[in-house]
This record gives sequence, C-alpha cells and structure tokens, in this order.
Amino acid sequence: MPAPTPCRPNLTTTSTAGMSLEQMQQLIMKLQEQIAYIIQLLVQQQKPVCGNGVCETAKGETATSCVTDCQTITQDITELIPIQADVATCTSNTGQIYKTTGTADYAKWFIWNGCTKQKTYNLTAFDTRPLILNAYGDTCPNCVCRYPNFTVYENRGGAWFKVASVNLSTASSLNRNYLYYPGSNIIKIEAQSCFYQRIFQGTEPALRQKFASLEKLPLIPVTQVCGNGFCESNETSANCPADCQKITTCKNLWWTDNTSKICQQKQFCDNYAYLGLKTYDTQSACQTTLDATCSKECVAKGYALGGNYCVANESGILEVCCCSGSRSVCGNNICENSETAVSCPADCAVGNQCGVKFGTQATDQQKKACTDSGGSVNTYGSNEGTIYYCKCCTDSDGGLNYYQKGTLVTVGDGNGAYYDLCSATNANIVKEWSCGSNNNPIPTEFTCPNGCKDGACITNLSIAPCSSDYPYGGGACMPMAGKPVIYFYPQKIQTVNVKLDIDGKLIADYPSYDPVNGWNVTAYPSGYLINHADNKEYSYLFWEASDFGANYDMSQGFVVKGSQTKEFLQTILPKIGLIPKEYNEFIVYWYPKMKDNPYNIIHFAAEEYASRAKLTITPQPDSLLRVFMIFKSSPVWVPTTPQAFPVFERKGFTVVEWGGSEIK
Repeated sequence: MPAPTPCRPNLTTTSTAGMSLEQMQQLIMKLQEQIAYIIQLLVQQQKPVCGNGVCETAKGETATSCVTDCQTITQDITELIPIQADVATCTSNTGQIYKTTGTADYAKWFIWNGCTKQKTYNLTAFDTRPLILNAYGDTCPNCVCRYPNFTVYENRGGAWFKVASVNLSTASSLNRNYLYYPGSNIIKIEAQSCFYQRIFQGTEPALRQKFASLEKLPLIPVTQVCGNGFCESNETSANCPADCQKITTCKNLWWTDNTSKICQQKQFCDNYAYLGLKTYDTQSACQTTLDATCSKECVAKGYALGGNYCVANESGILEVCCCSGSRSVCGNNICENSETAVSCPADCAVGNQCGVKFGTQATDQQKKACTDSGGSVNTYGSNEGTIYYCKCCTDSDGGLNYYQKGTLVTVGDGNGAYYDLCSATNANIVKEWSCGSNNNPIPTEFTCPNGCKDGACITNLSIAPCSSDYPYGGGACMPMAGKPVIYFYPQKIQTVNVKLDIDGKLIADYPSYDPVNGWNVTAYPSGYLINHADNKEYSYLFWEASDFGANYDMSQGFVVKGSQTKEFLQTILPKIGLIPKEYNEFIVYWYPKMKDNPYNIIHFAAEEYASRAKLTITPQPDSLLRVFMIFKSSPVWVPTTPQAFPVFERKGFTVVEWGGSEIK
C-alpha cells in the first residue's frame, strides 16, 4: 500500500510591509510548514517502490526490504586471480611475503612496498558476463596508497590494446566499483599509483546485487600512435614494427627428417616446417611412425607385417631395417604379404576388374578384387566350359530417382548404356533404369504426379508439402512449430512484454505464458532474463505449438544429404544472422532429427512463418531476426532454387528467435 500523501498547506505569498510583530511570527510559522511539506515530498520521491520489478539499490532497496524486486539471484560470483605479474612476491611491513599470482593469498595491492606494477588475468570462463574492478585506497589522510590510478589493456590476437584509463586524485575516490564488459579473454592492469584492487566476474544482476554502487569503466577510443609501445587500432607488424613486433610462439616437439631417422626432441618456434620434417607431441607417437616406415621397407621385400624395427647409428642415420617373418612366394596362387597386381600378377588381380574375364575358374583374390571394384562375379557358358567374369553397373542418379535424369552403364557380358526416358505414349510416365541383382539393368515405370519431362518427373515443391500431390509422399499432416526460442539483447536493463498470436495450439512454454498478459520480463544487456511471474532467471523464452500450418514453398531452399546436415547448418546459419551461441543451440536441437535422412529438403520461412506466429514486443526492438526452418526427408536429391538472405545488422535493442518444423 503506497504511503499517504502529506497534507498540503496553502502556499501563499504575503508582503511584510506594515506588518506587526505578531503577524510576522505567523508568517514565519506558515513558511516553516511549507518548507517541511517540500522536504517530506522530496524524501518520499527518493524512496524505492517495492514491486516495480527493479531492485533500486541506489535508493536503499535490498533483498530484505523488498524480496519481490531484490530476490537473490543464484549465480556464482568468482574472484579472479592474476596469472602473471612483473614482480613475483611482495613483503609487508611485518616481513610477511605475499605471492602476486596463482593462489588465493596473492597481494591485492599495486606498487606499494616494491610490489607489482602490472598484473595479467586469464578469463578462462570468458563469455558475455561482465567484470567488477573494485579499486580502493587507504582511509588514513597521510597514507601513500590512497587514490586508484590505472590503465586497462586487452590482448587481441597477441597484441595489447589500451581500452580504459582511470586517474583519480580526490578524497571521494577512495573506493570505486567499475562495471566492465571485456572484449578479450586476457586483460592486463597497469598501475600508475599505489592502491588496492580486486576483480570479480558474474552476471550483471548478481554483481549489481553484491555491489550497491556501480559506475561504468571509462573506456577510451583506441588511437593509432606508432612508437608508444602498444599495438593499437589498425597497426600491424608491417606498418608499425616498433609496436607490433611479431610474437614468437615456441613448443617442445619430437622429430625426424630425411637425414635423421631417430626420434629426438628440441624446441620449434613460429613457422618451422621444411621438406621431410615430421614432428610429434610424444616420443611414443614418433617411434610408432618410425617403426612403421621400416615395416614398409620390409613388406616391400616380401616379408609379413610385424617384428620390423629400425637400427640407427650413433649419428641417428638409418642403417638397417631388420625384417622378420616369412617371405611371400610369387606364383603359388596366393596374393600374400606385400604382393600386388604389379609385383605378382600371377597371384594378384590387376587393378579395376570390371569387365575382366577370369577364365574357367576365379581365385579368391580375383573375386575379392572384383568386389572391391564394385562388381559381381557372373558366369556364362561357352565351348570351353563355364566362363567367370566381373560385371559392374553404375547409375548416375544413384538408383531409383524419378526426379533426376540418369544414365546407367554396364561393363561385362556385352557393355551397354541405358537412359531414363519419358514414355512416348503417356506424358506422365517415366522409365527409370537402376542396377539390380548381379549388376543387371532393371527398368521401372513410374507415374509422375506433375508429368514427365526430359527423362525425369517434373518437380513442383511449391505446392503444400502436406498435399496428397506432394512428391516423395504427402498426405494430411499438421506439423508442429518446434522449439521456437527468443533471445533479448537490450542496451540497458529494461522491462519487456511479449505476446504471441499463433495459428495453432500452444502445447509447451517455458517460463509459463499468460494467455492474457503474455510474458513480462526484465532483460539485461548480457542476455539474461528475470521473469516477473516467478522471479527466476532464464536464458530465453520458449514455446511450441501443434496444428501449425504447412503451406510453404519448398522449391526455394536447399537439398542436403543427412550426413552433411551439420556442416550445412554451421555454414548457412551465420549467413542468416545467428551468432555461435544461438546457432550451436539450434544445431544441437535439430541435427539429431535430420542426420539419418537420405536427403533433407530445407526451406527457411520468412513472412509465411511470421504471418502464422505473430510476435508483439513492447518496447519495439530496433533489430528483429526470426529464423524458422522447414524440412522434409526425401529419398532422393531434387532440384531447388537456393535462397538468398539479406544482411542482418544488430543495432540497438536486438531480439532474435529461431525454431523449425518437420513435415512428415
């Protein structure tokens, strides 16, 4: 219940000319009442409003005084520990030694008593979560470690960039909390004065709850000044070697090359490759490869695999490969050990066996070689008796594919070519050739739903995919709108209302959707949401619907093998506008449903989807991207017109949604 409005006294103006002492005293009392009234109004305006969805910490609102607005957010806040410093330890006035890196007891001060001037931090959990730079000095008036003065650098691609500078020198600057969204996972703090500092990382709501008073870190534009010791802006090692000298990276590796055949270890730096050099992370990996090299030499001499090793002299030069086991014998009708069609054609079949006649018998090696060539061993009768031969069959359209013209070729007992053709007597029938048993050509007649042209059925993917006339199996269906999720990226903390108007039945939602008021959330720049209905934190809004319409133009889109769907989505989704966090969650959800299909016909719906799932967002976003994928399994490849997508620019308050639907 709001506080009652104080009684308002009459505010009047009165001239004091000719007033008696009593009248002047009465006037003073009225002025005092007016001043008290104004003060009461000002105090009331400064009071926080419990229940408005905002934890007004600046006005003194806390989780104790207003649980509704300031409920504790269950998100860890981590204090970061420096991984590198220019001084390893510090010594206190009492002689106690403090470490400056690596452990929880590191010194938190800069410069004091000869301590470190620079500290480097590695944000191993680098994401969109911000940092708090808690800088403070001593409270005693004569203390030297009093005012924080420091510079912040970010390591981008191996070079340091200056991104912020703080220069404080007043008594009001003893303790400051700077909110900072890092642009790199490695940052460095360089001090210009003696002070203390701690760095924390967490979600913005959690940090604001822990630190009552926050201010943004004063960022500075990156300027290009060659010779200032920092690789800035567009500076490179080419146009400013003084600041951007190449960073050398080195690592210890095991190696061999064309002259040294023994595994050795040394340090390699930068681009160390040369002809014949092979490097390995471990000695065992190096030795395994070296042994295999010697084994090849032994096998080439006719020895079986196994028991082969290298012997090197004291200079590391390979002298002898000691070979063990039995040697192969050419002419024993067995293709053994290292024998090949070149080294022993009597025992081993020669290369591609398609069409080769083996004679009145075929050895196991010849049969295997025929199978390896994609053929089958067939027979026919002759004056000499039964003749064995290798017959092969290839079909350019991959088998029974009525929607692509193909050519079938056989090699064996009478080579031939067979072409898919439209019937001369019925414009709707296609004669499709495919490879049958024993690689014999088999014709199949198929009635095309939309007629036949140029040896293939006419594809009409623009009709409703659930129509009985749709290619590759149609029939009545009412697909789902599967897992649409909505992300919010405001530029500042703000309350957002979202309402759905869908052609279908809402069957799932998270958090719960209010049919009348929709979703009401507080959105943070980092992407986190606080749902007003339950005061819980969410990463996005989720909904699903059944009986969702399906009249999409599938002739516009893509046809992708199921086994190649993951790579396709990794390529196309960033082009549409999704960032890694969004498209990785998209792929994790949809890829398992698509990977085992022979082919996927994929269409990304735009207005067709938006008209079936209307989205009202208040306040209206500056940038809105809605990605909705329709896909249907197909037994064969079919022609489509690839879709093109406009460039999506994220500016201002940005909202992104993705979802999909499988047509079965």
